[in-house]
Amino acid sequence: MAQATERVTTAYAGRIPQQLISIIRSFDSLWGKYTREKQDIKMLNEMNDTPWDWPEDINW
Repeated sequence: MAQATERVTTAYAGRIPQQLISIIRSFDSLWGKYTREKQDIKMLNEMNDTPWDWPEDINW
């Protein structure tokens, strides 16, 4: 998404106010953070739904 944002902001640099470009770029980093967290939550949910068969002789 960062490359797409860069292409858009570069293509319209003369016509888009700098403040709007900053908003678009900040949204890009927030979206990346959201998608990473969403994947982590999905993985944790899958782990929680997994029945764990613990061996009887665990050496801690």
